[in-house]
Amino acid sequence: MNQFSEIRALPGSIRKTFSGGFIGYPNPTERIDVTLHLKSKRHFEERTRKGRFLPREDLLHTCPEDFRPLGVLADYFSAFDIKLSDIYSHMRLVRITGTIAAMEAAFHVKLANFVSEGKIFRTRAGAICLPEELQEIVSGIFGLDNRLQAFSHLRLADNTQSSFAKPNAFDAVQLAKIYDFPDGDGSGQTIGIIELGGGFLQSDIEAFFRTLNLPIPEVKAVSVLSGSNQPNKDSGADTEVALDIQVAGAAAPAAKIVVYFAPNTEEGFLQAIVTAIHDVDNKPSILSISWGAAESAWTEQAMLAMDDAFRTAASIGMSVFAAAGDDGVNDNVNNLKAHVDFPASSPCLTACGGTNLKIQNGQRIEVAWHSEFHGATGGGISNVFDRPPYQQHLNMPSNRGSQKDGRGLPDVSAVADPATGYAVLVNGSWLTVGGTSAVSPLYSGLTARINQRLGRSSGLINPSLYSALGTPGFNDVVQGSNSSMWVHGYQAVVGWDPVTGWGTPGGTALLNLLSFQPPG
Repeated sequence: MNQFSEIRALPGSIRKTFSGGFIGYPNPTERIDVTLHLKSKRHFEERTRKGRFLPREDLLHTCPEDFRPLGVLADYFSAFDIKLSDIYSHMRLVRITGTIAAMEAAFHVKLANFVSEGKIFRTRAGAICLPEELQEIVSGIFGLDNRLQAFSHLRLADNTQSSFAKPNAFDAVQLAKIYDFPDGDGSGQTIGIIELGGGFLQSDIEAFFRTLNLPIPEVKAVSVLSGSNQPNKDSGADTEVALDIQVAGAAAPAAKIVVYFAPNTEEGFLQAIVTAIHDVDNKPSILSISWGAAESAWTEQAMLAMDDAFRTAASIGMSVFAAAGDDGVNDNVNNLKAHVDFPASSPCLTACGGTNLKIQNGQRIEVAWHSEFHGATGGGISNVFDRPPYQQHLNMPSNRGSQKDGRGLPDVSAVADPATGYAVLVNGSWLTVGGTSAVSPLYSGLTARINQRLGRSSGLINPSLYSALGTPGFNDVVQGSNSSMWVHGYQAVVGWDPVTGWGTPGGTALLNLLSFQPPG
């Protein structure tokens, strides 16, 4: 240990104290696994040539500098009898294994057990500390704390009753017509979906698509860490999984769907995203994320690591869509400040807000989703991420959460109000559901059709959306707000706004817009 300098706090590693009930300390001899996220000297996005994406296989090619830090890590952790158990150099992840006591000593933390809603979680508070030599290598430490991290952005309709018949609610086939999706079925495309719990039944998939007279899509489950396809374990998460598969699949019935199941922790969420991006077997070109939490609920190291992963996704041509949240401008923080949801606030993906959609006498009436007691579209201005170049020209309103001139969201929207929601078949019963979690798979299905027509991946679509000032490809939503009972929200206006973004899709026009914009 003498060869290492004095320890200091790892930037971005501060964790808030868990709000549940303290019940004691974990057994110091219990063995746990922890994930290290490593810094990189390589920047894939800088190697992306205009008009071309990097081949996904290029991510597998590791350089000598990728292996050099491993000796330093092994030297440090060996003094605590902690072993490097799994090394994923191409993903810049290293897994280490050791006892609770060893991890506490190596990272200068104290772990404690808390209970919430009948579940016991291992938690930490404050910063992780490491020698400077390791801080030149490591950007984040994940797995010491395994509290539940994210929420499913799903809302049930009021007084919803399960039934054996499809309810009078939207499905993606209807919405594809309403939103003028271009012709196509997503053939040749693979849609990845991130899930942090629950599972799906093959019988539900078959029955749903037969009801819509659609071919049954190929759906594959991929396990990440201890996550797996476990239907009937958590009815709420099962509903989220069913919604994501059924919306994406009905919008692009010939696309392959790959569902990445991971634990609902910072570590699990990060691992699921990185796994999907680097998946050279299934090669998803689109990724849908319906889970998230307010930026204030995350460690900075987690947000930066995931944002780095989304930047890599953009470099290989993957389009990523994330739900913007269902609790309005306050994002379920329940204080008197504005908050936005992460990962939707990452500038390297497309954030999806929500509307209320009605069809009356053949006419479409669409306003921002807002209900004082039953949810509202998320949106606002990030307190973490700077305003990206593609938003520099916007006349953005002031940030009601801080003075930061941050990234505004959402970018796009679609129907999300459960009052005008989606018909979903879960565990043999039909439900009417909503939430911005429905919007990300809907845009994923739309993008699968667009990619099919273009004959290439669209990648991060945001620069194209904002360079065109949002006029082509979207139906502007100019009514409604995302106020909450805690905070006065933003107002939908002409053009982009932090309520519904550019609005809801005009799919064929969006195809035409992207066809004139070179990827990369």
